[in-house]
Amino acid sequence: METFAHTKTGELIYVAENDIIKPMNWENANSAIVELYPRWRLPTIDELEAMYNQLHKHGKGNFKETIYWSGSEFGSDSAWYYNFALGMDGTGHKKLGANIRIVKNKNK
Repeated sequence: METFAHTKTGELIYVAENDIIKPMNWENANSAIVELYPRWRLPTIDELEAMYNQLHKHGKGNFKETIYWSGSEFGSDSAWYYNFALGMDGTGHKKLGANIRIVKNKNK
């Protein structure tokens, strides 16, 4: 399991070793995490950017060159994602499929 430091708070955060099952829409991802992985969550968009910069760019974390959902919503129908192939964020409709990598705070 990898850890990274939140760029704004400095808090250490654990990252799951692999993506969850398969790509899924944002709402199903949140439901699956609550049911299957208590104490874990979708990362914020800032945390995804930190994972990209601190882990993925250095060959750590076993990430794919794909889009990962964040837990950060963008209005009622969209959420933020981070594109690990391009190194940039964006927003997408919550019904679109994207990969899921869960995190948890080190002290929780």
